This record gives sequence, C-alpha cells and structure tokens, in this order.
Amino acid sequence: MRSSATFPACDAPRREDEQQASVLLRWVQASALGAVAGLLAATAFIPLIAVAVTLCMGLREPPAYVFTLTALLVATLVGGVIGVSQWRVLRIVVPGVKAWAWTCATLAASMLLWTFVFMPEIVAGGIFLPGSAPSSEALGPASLVAGICLGAVLGGVFGSVQWIALRRHAKHAFWWIVGSAGAGAIALPLGFLAATYAQTQTSYWNFWVAGVFSAAFIAALCACVTGAALPHLRPRFTGITA
Repeated sequence: MRSSATFPACDAPRREDEQQASVLLRWVQASALGAVAGLLAATAFIPLIAVAVTLCMGLREPPAYVFTLTALLVATLVGGVIGVSQWRVLRIVVPGVKAWAWTCATLAASMLLWTFVFMPEIVAGGIFLPGSAPSSEALGPASLVAGICLGAVLGGVFGSVQWIALRRHAKHAFWWIVGSAGAGAIALPLGFLAATYAQTQTSYWNFWVAGVFSAAFIAALCACVTGAALPHLRPRFTGITA
C-alpha cells in the first residue's frame, strides 16, 4: 500500500508538465488563428470601405486617409479577435480574468502600437501597398537591431496594458510584461521584414496571402515567448468564473 501511494506523487510533476505543454500549444494555436481570423475579417471590410468612400466622394481613386482608416480597422479587428481567442486559453491558467477586460486590453494595446509604429508611414506614403518600392534600409543590420530594441520597448508597453487586466487576478503578473517585451523584440523586426516582402508583390492577392501567412507565423512565434510566462502566473482567487 505504501509503494502504490507514492506513484501518484511521482507522476504529479509529469502530469503538470503535460498540462503546461497542452496549454502552451492551445495558446499558440489561439494566437495564430486569432491573428489570421482578424486579418481576414479586416480584408473583407477594407475593400467595401474604400469603394464606399470613393463612390460617395465621386473620386476615381480612394483618398489617402482611407489607408489610415484601414490600418485602424486592421488593428481593431486583429486585436479584438486575438484577445477573445487568447482569453479562452488564459482562463484555464487564471480563471478570474474577465473576457471583456482581456479583450479590451488587447484591443487597446493593438491600436496603440499600430498607431505609433505604422501610422506615420501610412500618412507619409502609404505603407502596405503592393507594388511600392520598399526602402533598402529596412533590411539593414542597423535597422534590424533598432527594431529589436524598439520592439522590446513596445512589447513591454503592450504587455503593460494587458497587465492592467491581469494583475488583480494573477500573482507574479509582471512576468507577463517580461514575456511581452521578448515577443515584441521578435515581432517588430519580423513584421518590418514581412511588410518589405509584401510590398514587392505586384498583385493584391499575393500581397494579402503574404500578409496572412506572415501574421500567422509571427503570432505563433510570439505566442511561444509569451506562453513561457504562463506557468509563472498563479491565480489570486480560486473559484471565480470569467
């Protein structure tokens, strides 16, 4: 009887590792699928907005500010869908986090970063347009190093916004900011590389296909980094449902 009673205790670490691996896999899947779903939803509305604005104003081509609205729409839809999909996994680790709080925090952080990073380029010349000439400086070592450093800062800001929704329900929530900073250091330079490649495409189909696959890959890679912070989170209150 004594020896049989020790087996569950010996198997407990293995079961915990398997559970953490399962949560990490679901987290990566949720982040990648959320990014793709949000981007596809945005592409479904973007042409409608461009056509409606062009027809209402009696123009041949959509005005420049349509691309600004496009960027905000992409940030809103991608951030919102990712927030919802991530929460479905996050509630397993931290049951007290509310769906609306995490989704709103992710949406706000997404809009903030898109506005800060991409809006100046969009207003200046229309980034993310197929057939445009990408800058050769975007692929330079100095630009990539700067992108890593800036991405770490922006990732920390992104994680800090989400931390507001997380801190009341999880102990050691600062690890989320650390993980988000690491993810940002990866996401920003890869994002610029993906945008540079997409700009070389001559058709909108190839342009958006490149964008969708890039978004899925970058989101999955960043989810691996932020997912490493999940085991450090401990719920403050048990029995609270989201």
